[in-house]
Amino acid sequence: MKCKKLFISALFAALCATAACAAENEGLLDLMRERCSVRDFQQKIVEEDVLNKILEAGRIAPTNHNRQPVKVFAVRTPELTAQLHKLEKDCYNAPVILIAGYDPSKCKRPPKEGEIATDIAVSMMMIQAQSLGVGSLWTRPHHQDEVRAICKIPENVTMTTILLLGYPAEGYKPRADHFQRKPMEEFAEYR
Repeated sequence: MKCKKLFISALFAALCATAACAAENEGLLDLMRERCSVRDFQQKIVEEDVLNKILEAGRIAPTNHNRQPVKVFAVRTPELTAQLHKLEKDCYNAPVILIAGYDPSKCKRPPKEGEIATDIAVSMMMIQAQSLGVGSLWTRPHHQDEVRAICKIPENVTMTTILLLGYPAEGYKPRADHFQRKPMEEFAEYR
């Protein structure tokens, strides 16, 4: 009888854990559905511990054969962000600007491998930012030589992405079409 009770207790605990994981997965999907590109930021500092959590999400992102070619430069000083705002029109006065790229020497097949690794890391950071109440917007660097000079980015790093971070402005709403997604049957097909 004791074994049966232990088994039932263990089974109940496993079912509860499975239900909790399922709830967390739904929570993750909800988080991903809610995430939107922010183009209007509060001029409020993103706290260092919050920024470190966002960067950690990118650091642990998967890479091909765990080569980890991704490099991120976090720009948050008012002087540097002001220079980047003047240079890159798509920076929308974000208080934190992450410049992401990769080191081709750490890739077996650059540039594609490095670009994919960087895009995955940036996507993970965007989701983590959303979970922490921080808005984000990704764009590409349009003035690479100037960005490299302003931020002292080494020549061995190929820049691919700028990720803007900051708390969304009060009352910020995504574009009206943001939540419109094509149906699953148009997105995916089973074979």
